[in-house]
Amino acid sequence: MKLMRSVRCDGGGVKTARPGPVDASGSSAGLPALSHFGKAGRGLAVFCLTWLVCLSTAYGRPASPGLVTLAWNASADPTVVGYHLYFGGVTGNYTNETDVTTNTLTTVTGLFTGATYYFTATSYNAAGIESTPAPEVSWTVLPTTPAISGGLSATGLTYGQPLSAASISGVMTNALGVVVPGTFAFGAPALVPAAGAYTASVIFTPTDAIDYTTATNTISVTVSPAPLTITAVNAGKTYGQTLTFPGTGFAAVGLVNGDKVSTVALTSAGAPNTAPVGAYAIMPGAILSGSAVPANYTITLVPGSLTVTPAPLTVTAMNQNKVYGQAMTFGGGNTLFTAGGLKNGDLIGTVTLTVSNNGGAATASVAGSPYLLTPAAATGGTFNPANYAITYITGNLTVSWTEPGVTDLPVVINLPVELNDGTFQLTFTGGNAGVNYAVQGSADLVHWTTLTNLTAATNGLPAYVDGSAVNNQQRFYRTATP
Repeated sequence: MKLMRSVRCDGGGVKTARPGPVDASGSSAGLPALSHFGKAGRGLAVFCLTWLVCLSTAYGRPASPGLVTLAWNASADPTVVGYHLYFGGVTGNYTNETDVTTNTLTTVTGLFTGATYYFTATSYNAAGIESTPAPEVSWTVLPTTPAISGGLSATGLTYGQPLSAASISGVMTNALGVVVPGTFAFGAPALVPAAGAYTASVIFTPTDAIDYTTATNTISVTVSPAPLTITAVNAGKTYGQTLTFPGTGFAAVGLVNGDKVSTVALTSAGAPNTAPVGAYAIMPGAILSGSAVPANYTITLVPGSLTVTPAPLTVTAMNQNKVYGQAMTFGGGNTLFTAGGLKNGDLIGTVTLTVSNNGGAATASVAGSPYLLTPAAATGGTFNPANYAITYITGNLTVSWTEPGVTDLPVVINLPVELNDGTFQLTFTGGNAGVNYAVQGSADLVHWTTLTNLTAATNGLPAYVDGSAVNNQQRFYRTATP
């Protein structure tokens, strides 16, 4: 039969060297004769020996450190009743012996990582006679990489936190299922991942750095969006103005990781020029520019307030003229005004005009002129008074003796004529037809008394006899408008 010797492969598998046939004396083609232990085994057939030094290839890792598993082919000799395994730390010097009975596979434990061990085996019969030892094989115990048992998990993060803020949980074991103590760490602990599921590299460092090597793996970390509040800044305008939002009128609270929001969408029903006076919401919307990625945040939008204030409007009463004796009616529904500051094509229908000192009456004197015309209560038309801050400006009502553009003619008192009864007769030159004049007299040029009111005809004022002038040594006369 053939004697087989196995050697370790790079991938954890087994390769078997197959020497030539070996006879019962232990000689074979290509191999020297082997001595035997104890009693000669000349009557036993040499079994075929295979060393399985890498049983865990299905898991992609070698056997646990400190042990090796060996196997061999069962002897075809019917007198064989068992096997002995011999090994030691020096080639040819086997300090340890194990009777594995009829087993053809056995695991040797208690080996030291870094040490090289040498193995051989014999078969024996019921009389205890052993065969010649199989060719020696060696095995160097190397550190092994522990494996995950049951998976890894990590606590969640909020966007803005580095990976190091998450805790990693998991169990690492060797090939025998024994827990390997150690610590987990992220491969890039300072990295700040985006919101969502992030696959991170994890490094396991065993406490026992002699028997085990570090292990790497990946883990999914759930990153929740960070809270972000965007609040629109309050603004104001006057009625008739159009407000354009440049996108910078906001405040952002909650940005992390150096993120910036440069502009956001801002809208308001009060922005158009036609928006009436009142308060309107300014609604912030989508992030338009900046380094912040919206998906990394749970965004709360807080509206601001847009206040539309009344536009300034000036309503001025138009100056008016009338001739003494003419009556003018004022009051509500009056259009004798001008307006400055109307917006959006608005129009005022009418105002209420009041005149001071009853200046609209026919009897309003020229002397009391001008009279104030005061506008108020603009209404009607297409405008809404609530959209304006109205300033009312007065005008003047001027009362004159003649129509505007007509020259007043002075009244000249001709030289009075003393009559036989001591009275004086007055005659006049000039004066405007239809105008009422007061004829006044005085004895001292200080105290004047209205003697009569005369209305001028087309040919002047009629003559007047001053009966109060009897027995007066001197008399002075003048005319005046009422």
